[in-house]
Amino acid sequence: MLIIESCQEVAEVIGELVEAAGRRALAHTGARAGLEALRRDPGAVELVLLDTSLQHFRYLSVAEQIWQLRPGLPIALCSGGREPTCLRSTLPDQHFVRLLRKPFRGRELLGLLDELGVASR
Repeated sequence: MLIIESCQEVAEVIGELVEAAGRRALAHTGARAGLEALRRDPGAVELVLLDTSLQHFRYLSVAEQIWQLRPGLPIALCSGGREPTCLRSTLPDQHFVRLLRKPFRGRELLGLLDELGVASR
């Protein structure tokens, strides 16, 4: 799972949660770092958790770059502000997995990973 988050502390906490559940997490702060990680090893990522409030980048632009690197890769949007219907309408259905509203509980994220069959290490 690739985590692209605007806040380093939040990225680290999500990464630790995912790894404690026995799954691989690549946690990055900012779009550039996350996209570079995906460029290095696109096959290692089964899902992207994409923060919708990245500095200097629109999340839809980042999503488009993700799909250029790995077409069809599922993206879960993580938002603390916008309405889910507004966000959902901006992504093609075949790529949109779910919106996780901040703050979300660990069981919500882990349930999403289970639902999608994101493999354990």
